[in-house]
Amino acid sequence: FPGEAEPHLKREMHNKGVAEDRLLLTDKFASAEHLSVKRAASILLDTLEYNAHVSGLDALWVGLPLLTLAGSNMARRCGASFLRTSKIPELLARTEEEYVAIGQRLASAGMHKGSKLRELRERVEKQRLEGELFDTFRWVKHLERLLGVMWEVAAASEGQGPMNIALSGYQGWAAQAHS
Repeated sequence: FPGEAEPHLKREMHNKGVAEDRLLLTDKFASAEHLSVKRAASILLDTLEYNAHVSGLDALWVGLPLLTLAGSNMARRCGASFLRTSKIPELLARTEEEYVAIGQRLASAGMHKGSKLRELRERVEKQRLEGELFDTFRWVKHLERLLGVMWEVAAASEGQGPMNIALSGYQGWAAQAHS
């Protein structure tokens, strides 16, 4: 973690009335340790300019709720895609104000039994095992099907040039985003 950023983060936390022990700054770890550190957190607050990407997937993998705000380009929409696919839309804020409000509400909820944050964490953990985001077998089957359709269309098109191909019956994040 860049040492020059630490005093600025601590100052901002102090100014916002957040206890200093709520911030955990670490150096790089091996993968297993990295995931353990993530598992110890309460929530991952996604960055707004450039979403979490692999860090967000790691968080969801260990059951850590990810709070994000979808932006105007691909780098700002990864977290939103993860949450839509995981069927946890209440962690996807529509505005910066809503992002802050959700974060504050969850931070103050605590992890006690029956809290909203605990319920979200349980849903995130369940989605890892039962949802589509980490279902590699399902994803590969869809990709194989799409590649087959693309081959058939290309063979039949006799050089007509580029075209859009939609995979009927696909219910992944792209279909949800456009429905």
